[in-house]
Amino acid sequence: MLPRFTRKPADHPLGYVVALSGLLMQLMSYGIDNSYSIFSQDMHADASLGYPSVTAISLGNSISLGLSPVFGVFAGFCVDRLPPRVMMAVSTLLLFGGLWISSGLATNIYAVTFTYCLFASIGTACMLSPGAAATSSWFKRRQGLAMGINFAGGGIGSAIIPPLAGKWVVEYGWRRAFQLMSAFCAIGVLATALSARRREPDDGNDNDGDAEQLSGDTEPMHGLERSAQRSMEARKEAEGDDVAEETSAPEKELEHRQSDEVGAAQEKQKDLKCSATDARSASIATVDTELKAVDRSDEINSARSLHNDRLAPWELFVSMFTRPFAGNFLCWFVYSWSFFSIIYIAVPYVSSMGKPGTVYENVAPIPVNVAATLFTFYGVFQVVGSVAVGWIATLVSPELVYMSCSTIGGIGCGLLAFGRSYVVFALLLCIIGFCMAGMFAVMPTLIASHLYGPNLGFYFGSVFLAGVVGGMGAPPLQAMLQQRHNGNYSYGCAVMSGGMTLSAVICYVALWQSKKCGITVAARRTKLQETM
Repeated sequence: MLPRFTRKPADHPLGYVVALSGLLMQLMSYGIDNSYSIFSQDMHADASLGYPSVTAISLGNSISLGLSPVFGVFAGFCVDRLPPRVMMAVSTLLLFGGLWISSGLATNIYAVTFTYCLFASIGTACMLSPGAAATSSWFKRRQGLAMGINFAGGGIGSAIIPPLAGKWVVEYGWRRAFQLMSAFCAIGVLATALSARRREPDDGNDNDGDAEQLSGDTEPMHGLERSAQRSMEARKEAEGDDVAEETSAPEKELEHRQSDEVGAAQEKQKDLKCSATDARSASIATVDTELKAVDRSDEINSARSLHNDRLAPWELFVSMFTRPFAGNFLCWFVYSWSFFSIIYIAVPYVSSMGKPGTVYENVAPIPVNVAATLFTFYGVFQVVGSVAVGWIATLVSPELVYMSCSTIGGIGCGLLAFGRSYVVFALLLCIIGFCMAGMFAVMPTLIASHLYGPNLGFYFGSVFLAGVVGGMGAPPLQAMLQQRHNGNYSYGCAVMSGGMTLSAVICYVALWQSKKCGITVAARRTKLQETM
């Protein structure tokens, strides 16, 4: 987009093109990142990597997904100062380079971890906040729907790339599959070209508006100056009258034979002098009051706000202890354990059905390439959930939508422990994918609605920093639980269920201040009428 095309009013249709660019970036990035666990068995049996352990392989998931929020803080800082295209181009180049370097040069699992996984982590950070911030700048009334479109890319990528990766790893091995996946980086090039921040429209009246604003701001001061000037004139006039009175006093004493009419006129003149003195005092008091009011107004206007001012580093740090930031941070913190766990255990869990020596050895086996196709159901319902939930969030309270998805998703994660067949796994992953995508789509809306302003990019990156704990800790924790309990994934499902449910509780306590669902308002907007 050329700069002149970005000068559009809020909710302009071009904003959906920017939302589409965010969708494409997430399709590329999350589609490739979420495929990493599919290669774990092939890497585990690869002699060129030294037959790495499952725990060592899971470190790659921790790096690629867990460290991304750490780099997201720096990326969020850059988003407020650099065009989103620059960040997205860096993301695409890093992901492409990581795939080719690791597939061609890695001689052990740690080389894979610190080439592909590290580059993918930085690349994900460089595309998430820029896409969300750019999309948010284009919308006010339809922000929930736009964010839903923006964050639907992860679901589409999960529906397309992991099944293909599962097929390629069986046929060609993980190295060749990495190289084939790099073709999806072409999507990032297209997405980079479509992204841009919105600017306020240039209607030619900006200077006039500024002039009016300046005149409006200075007019009260001119009034105060005129009042002060009139008060000074009145004071001089009164002093002159006092001098005249002192001069004429002896003459009045000598002319004691003046008529009664002259005496009455003198009394009237004295009354006028007293009135002038009182008016002068009242005028001076009024000026003092108005000046004090202006001083108080200046003090109020000088207070800095995270919604209106670009804050200094220390001010940004202090703002992290406010309720809006802490609530969003904690919601993402506990949700991330479930989000990164399902990505890590989905294919290994399903493919462990029928595996000898585990609690699932008496169940009908499900091959790895078949288990990988479950990501298609998961991804498709992520797309549906992202768009549908994002649209619903524009009609009712986004906090209510977030809590509903979190609660239902938590129940689905708990039921996942009882799955034993492909159909049951597919059904549950559809529910979980729908709810997780809905939460992911509403989360930027919650951040933007509570932390809007010139520091929004920093807050996006900082809130997503909470995911570093879940991203770094969830894969090793799941691997440890699975190994300690003889390949039983039920404990991992319990961790996911608890994380989803607790996120709903935090949102209710910290973010949903009004406790109004907005359903009545939505019904009134649609003009529903009772029918007999």
